[in-house]
Amino acid sequence: MKKLATRSAFLGLILVAHTAHSQTVSVPAPVADTQISVYSDGLSVVSEQRRVLLGTAGQRVSLPHLPEALDMSSLSIVIGTEPANSITIRQDTLSPQGLLARSVGQEISWLVPVGDSGAEREIRGTLVNVDGGLILKVGDRYEAMPPNGRLALDRLPDGMTGGLEIQAEPKADLSGEQPVDIRYVTPNLSWSADYTAVLNADQSSLTLSGHYLITNDTDRDFTQAILRLVAGETNRVAPMRKEMLVQRAQPAVMMSVAQDSAAGGPPREATLGDVHIYDVPGVTDLPRDLTVRRSLQNPVTLPVTMKYRLDGSGMVHPGQPGTVEGLRPSVRLSFKNGKDGPLAKALPAGPVRVYGSLAADSPTAPAVILGEDTISHLPIGATAELSLGQAFDVTAARKVVSYETTGIGQDRRPDPYRATHEITLKNGRDTPVEVTLVDAVYGQKWSISDASIEPEAKAADSVRWIVPVPAQGETVLTYTVRVTP
Repeated sequence: MKKLATRSAFLGLILVAHTAHSQTVSVPAPVADTQISVYSDGLSVVSEQRRVLLGTAGQRVSLPHLPEALDMSSLSIVIGTEPANSITIRQDTLSPQGLLARSVGQEISWLVPVGDSGAEREIRGTLVNVDGGLILKVGDRYEAMPPNGRLALDRLPDGMTGGLEIQAEPKADLSGEQPVDIRYVTPNLSWSADYTAVLNADQSSLTLSGHYLITNDTDRDFTQAILRLVAGETNRVAPMRKEMLVQRAQPAVMMSVAQDSAAGGPPREATLGDVHIYDVPGVTDLPRDLTVRRSLQNPVTLPVTMKYRLDGSGMVHPGQPGTVEGLRPSVRLSFKNGKDGPLAKALPAGPVRVYGSLAADSPTAPAVILGEDTISHLPIGATAELSLGQAFDVTAARKVVSYETTGIGQDRRPDPYRATHEITLKNGRDTPVEVTLVDAVYGQKWSISDASIEPEAKAADSVRWIVPVPAQGETVLTYTVRVTP
């Protein structure tokens, strides 16, 4: 058998001996069943069902293959029908000190160099002490080993996994085959949603589809797992402390992304409290350092509204520029998630890429992204609005036509004033457009008068107009504002 070998220096080194548990029972791998609730913030709840064959009373159950960074305070273990009486946690490391400490009482080989030829002499015996120096029992004699040797093992010490080791003591005297139910919270397992929207040529509707990404950055492979995706904002009363986490080294290779199709199609959506859950059909393999991408929402066609919006300010301050040109409204795209509409499904937050094409485009024409934005969680009955960017053919200019104070400010406030604004909107397109103009106005009191177009709505700190602009033409909006700051 190939030996495990390592070098170690003993001068000034003090090691604590460890006697392996002779009655430890290892649960067979792989895990029988796994269910995972995955959250977008990187924490997940993992439930596992295993089985163990217990012999005599007093045995302990060893639980290998758990993520090293799991939250120990969340760990729950039930053996049979009763919670475990006690749980012990050890973080093994494959270091010379760790190997020696766990090998006390076991047979090892100590390889000592012979001369300068590179040859080695093997001394084989039972390790009896590592405190202050290495002592082997060779036959009937106890011998101190020279410190310039190296350790060689045929196998890892009993019970040593080289990572996180968790053992549980049954609460009652159990024997025979028993179920072991485990639940814990672990970081580094997360999911996210993203969407693709294809705008039709006349910009009256779009086809929306969605995907989800699950990323496994733990040090554990999850096989044939039942997945539940959780969307919503959940409060964490006791977040995991840094000292609870065992940091993983970054993999030497880039993470790969696997895109596959889950049996049964997109997840089934339901409401639980104030979060939404998405149950993934079938089972999923989540190897470590892998991201899996699957369908979240099948393509659905929705009516949309395209509009232009220009945000400005009706406030005037002495010394500000009288004219501002080159303003460009933002391009907004909105659709409703109606109860009786074609979507009628709550969507988790995520980025949306909007593509467009010409009516004359062939299927092989290059794809064009019209813009990207992020939607927040979209419940049924809500409207999503996407900002695609700034208009190309629709522009605006602002000018303060007149400004005069109308009194003296009280309590060190600015003087009240009256100002007249002129906003010119130009449209270079071959079709007419409407621009939503929103001007911020605030103060103790304010009022609008002499508007060339009647405002559509007023709020406590803003006023809004819907301004029609003809094709290849322009519209000028003027209004006067009286403000008491």
